[in-house]
Amino acid sequence: MRKNPTLLILFIFCLMFLMTSCTPEVSNPEPEVETSPAPEASNPEPEVETSPRVGYLAPDFQLASSDGSQIALKDLRGKAVFITFWDTSCLYCRYEMPRLQALHKKYSDQGLVVLGINMKDSLEEVLEYARTLHVEFPMLLDSDEKVARAYWVIDRPHAFFIDENGIITNVHIGELSTAAMEEQVQLVLK
Repeated sequence: MRKNPTLLILFIFCLMFLMTSCTPEVSNPEPEVETSPAPEASNPEPEVETSPRVGYLAPDFQLASSDGSQIALKDLRGKAVFITFWDTSCLYCRYEMPRLQALHKKYSDQGLVVLGINMKDSLEEVLEYARTLHVEFPMLLDSDEKVARAYWVIDRPHAFFIDENGIITNVHIGELSTAAMEEQVQLVLK
């Protein structure tokens, strides 16, 4: 079956004519009228979408700490937060723990909160691990891994740096060097 180029050209011409003829012309535009500003809403901050990605509001959670208290992320607003997901079988997590403890000691007075979220280990295992490595920052228990799933944790260690507004500023999968930790902490503390 042969296509007729004349019909195609005629169709395109008609389509263009309809598009230009349907566009209204404005000969006398209305003068702009000043209006009073809208009353301010009760929440002046724009809503930010929640997602475990950089630039988004960190998903909220509430977990039991190894000391028996409950910690909710939303209660830490106004502080910079460094979260690391870990477990006792993770060799790189073990290498990283002394660095995390050093950050906790160095920056907690400046508003940094370090949270270690353990996946799958028992309370006794977490307590022994913390005692052996002299960890003093909060160790949270995520035994059903609901928080890990909400944060799309795919490997351990898996770190999230969160600013005082609850916005994720950096995500890192794998062991972090002291220099890399310091750099990210400086950014979230600004």
